[in-house]
Amino acid sequence: MTTDSSVQVRWVTGGNGGSRILGFRLYHRRHHSVDWASRRLSARNRSHVVSNLRCGSDYSFYLRAYNRFGDGESSHVVRAATNGSGKLLRRDGVIGIYFIIII
Repeated sequence: MTTDSSVQVRWVTGGNGGSRILGFRLYHRRHHSVDWASRRLSARNRSHVVSNLRCGSDYSFYLRAYNRFGDGESSHVVRAATNGSGKLLRRDGVIGIYFIIII
């Protein structure tokens, strides 16, 4: 789901490499921005609403799980746009153990 100032990101995990997932880091940035913002999320989370985004703008997202050994591999980068003057993009990305859906 997207609004004029938010995007909901969902994901599904697979194997954990033999060590319990302790949490996730969700990264996002506005299209063409250099810096990624990140949010640390609980291991129980399988979705998150990223808010305070600019209306009608394209954003990129990716996810990493972490456990006691460190960060796992990054998911594919997926793009979505907030509602407004820009058009809405929807893509599903799969890599490693992550399946990210922008809804």
